[in-house]
Amino acid sequence: MMSRDSREPSLPCAERHSRDGDGAFVEELCEAAAALPPAPLLPRTVTRVRAEAAPQKDPYNAVVRWVDVSADADSGALAGIGVSLKDSVAIGGIPLTAGSAALQRFIPSGDATVTRRLLEAGASIRAVTNMDDLAFSGAGDTSYYGPVRNPHDPAVLAGGSSGGAAASLFLDGIDVAIGTDQGGSVRLPAAWTGVYGLKPTFGRIPYTGVVGMEARLDHIGILARSPELMGRVLAVLDGPDGLDGRQAPWGRPLPAASGPVTVRVVTASLLHAEDRTRALLERALRTWSDGGVIVEPTSFDPADHGPVPAALFIEGALATLRGTSAPWTGPAFYWEELQQHLSRGVADHIHRLSPSFRFALAAAEELQRREPGRAYGRGLAARTRLIAAVDAALEGADFLVLPTAPCGALPVGEGLSDIERTTRGWGVLGNTGPFNVTGHPALSVPVAVSTGLPVGAMLVGRHNADEELLRFAQRLASADQQAGCHFER
Repeated sequence: MMSRDSREPSLPCAERHSRDGDGAFVEELCEAAAALPPAPLLPRTVTRVRAEAAPQKDPYNAVVRWVDVSADADSGALAGIGVSLKDSVAIGGIPLTAGSAALQRFIPSGDATVTRRLLEAGASIRAVTNMDDLAFSGAGDTSYYGPVRNPHDPAVLAGGSSGGAAASLFLDGIDVAIGTDQGGSVRLPAAWTGVYGLKPTFGRIPYTGVVGMEARLDHIGILARSPELMGRVLAVLDGPDGLDGRQAPWGRPLPAASGPVTVRVVTASLLHAEDRTRALLERALRTWSDGGVIVEPTSFDPADHGPVPAALFIEGALATLRGTSAPWTGPAFYWEELQQHLSRGVADHIHRLSPSFRFALAAAEELQRREPGRAYGRGLAARTRLIAAVDAALEGADFLVLPTAPCGALPVGEGLSDIERTTRGWGVLGNTGPFNVTGHPALSVPVAVSTGLPVGAMLVGRHNADEELLRFAQRLASADQQAGCHFER
């Protein structure tokens, strides 16, 4: 009979390292793992002009710092266009705080890919915009700098987390706003402020140099008052940068379809919409139908697949915070300087961060304690099924349509409990979040109204049909202008 000791597997170097030397051996392993040189810094646009910008009037609290950054060029596809960047997009030498107490001392050394491409195309960066604390809410009221107010009524919110981006379009000198969208954070503020908001196909625009939340949900988004201008910006920002391994998982952009446009209404989304939102969307659909669009229902309901965004977001955000996001095939950029500031800042200022962030972090740590990775793994499996379901719903059609938000803009809340503020900030993302999971392009278009607060309709297309979405939105915009129902600047 074998002795217990003889049946135990031996480890390499076991003879050299006694139990008393375990600590020294572990230290050797740590030193070996940490022996690589620091990760490269973000590259910086070589020729650029930076001038100090005087603060402008901002009644919406949309801007956290005014800047004036441009490349030393007089021409380009975006020459003469003024741009605002969300406070999570790196501009070398300018503070980036992500609307949070955690990053008040962070100044990135270089530019995000989107920053560099905008500058090289001739655009001028005019402002850095307010956002929810680390992008963890859709309401627009958890920023370190205070809530973003709606340009149409300061008593209600502009939405989040890219609320400052949307509201900045109502300030002089800003034509386009760049935001991020992990669950609806570009589309929802666009809907509540009456502008266009595009979440492109997953991977179309590099995320390099932008503060992320969860690698499979992160999208750069574009906001503007015209689909035509959005298309010009998308053309500049589109394409691999050699650093973001998430790019182009669905191949080349699809060619434009011919024949009448077919739109399928996600009828389940109307059942959960406020009366005014539902009535305005139904009226818009009748107008589209009168204009030659084929409008038909679909029984597809993202809710049938469960809370997939939450399954990925909760544990995924913790991995991002720890710098251990899921690996990708292809190139990868590790933003080491951000990671160091973020981890230290969260630890030092946890009680100053938003309740949305703190609740999400607590839930992620509890999931990790119980069964690490199970919720996230189930989310990945459900993601595959949800992608297939959206593709099936789009079979034989051009777009799906549903309300961007189930309700109108929320009031600026005073005296809310932490749970109330958190749940209302997440509850408005029920229609938008599933398409972050699936990666399909989604565009919020303003529904034509003559009075009252804006309402948005969200169009969802096939992967890489972003340009088709924008062309259809331009057609709708032209029809609305002819009818005299549109918002004036």
